[in-house]
Amino acid sequence: MQILFLEDVVPNHRAGDVKEVKNGYGRNYLIPKGLATLATKGALQQAESLRAAAADRRLKEAEDWQVVAGELETRPVIVKMRAGPTGRLYGSVTNTLIAAEISSMIERKIDRRGIRIPEPIRTLGVVKLSIKLFEDVGGDIELHVEGETDGSEFIIDEDPVSVDEALAAVDEAAVAEEEAASTDESADADDGDSEETPKS
Repeated sequence: MQILFLEDVVPNHRAGDVKEVKNGYGRNYLIPKGLATLATKGALQQAESLRAAAADRRLKEAEDWQVVAGELETRPVIVKMRAGPTGRLYGSVTNTLIAAEISSMIERKIDRRGIRIPEPIRTLGVVKLSIKLFEDVGGDIELHVEGETDGSEFIIDEDPVSVDEALAAVDEAAVAEEEAASTDESADADDGDSEETPKS
């Protein structure tokens, strides 16, 4: 079926375009959602004005997104992740997580597909990434991957000890415990000896 697009449908269709699409796609999705209409003679007369209006709208949106891109270049994007003691993450940072954080920062939804991660991010630290916000508008962000605390961290003594010192301390504690136990046994034995033996 031939339809006239009333709205942009990214990435391939622009408002004002007249294209052939599959019947199901047109009748069940595009037309009910108001994204397109049948390409009748009357509708086709609107095509040029739709294209002009859509071009103006895209230009305005591009300007708005350019401002956002400039702001993001001056603010770090912070993603918190669970990590082990060596800084290795339990999992990896995905473009979905980054997109959600950026959307929260700028209070506008961005498409995760515009965020390309060249290599999996699996450690804490700072990573530079390029992102696409809208059509030809993009920018660079500084991603800070920070450890997420859940209250289960160990408290480390300010005065660290060596492994040998730690083992020696454990041995001393075990010896002290054995001595205490043998002292208790001796005391029990002495108490038993002091009892009167019944006369026969």
